[in-house]
Amino acid sequence: MRLKLRLPPDALERSKDGGFEITRRNEPSLRIEIDPLLVAPDDRREWMRALLEREVLEDCSVRVLGSTQGTTERGWPLEIVDTIVVRGRDVVVEHRLAAVYDMLGHIAAVTVHASDGPRYAEQLQPYLLPLVASAWPDWRSRVPAALSELWCLDVTPPSD
Repeated sequence: MRLKLRLPPDALERSKDGGFEITRRNEPSLRIEIDPLLVAPDDRREWMRALLEREVLEDCSVRVLGSTQGTTERGWPLEIVDTIVVRGRDVVVEHRLAAVYDMLGHIAAVTVHASDGPRYAEQLQPYLLPLVASAWPDWRSRVPAALSELWCLDVTPPSD
């Protein structure tokens, strides 16, 4: 099971830790992580904290700038959290946009990492918001969800 996005033609996709990482050919300062669909955790606040602090260096901290609730183009609940990663007191290292989706007892996230702050605010953020709003779940999996998926049940009974 995974989250799907309507990706631009210049997107490069590769597998990463059960999810996917997207980069664009001409945007070295932009990286998008798509996490797999997971069963929703009992402690959503702790899960969200871990998501926002993933891959943050020890001498850095995450500051939440704002959060908005909405829905995707297909009506799935969506929360967008805008953050910055700061080194010391005021040195902004990275802008992050985390989009968290609630999908029938499952949860998924898309995390955008942008190291070029002014470019992110002016050009990339307007591009990214429609991208994260385009998400939908792909419930298919390599693992069968039910035993009936293992057999063809359209068999005609033998005639006597």
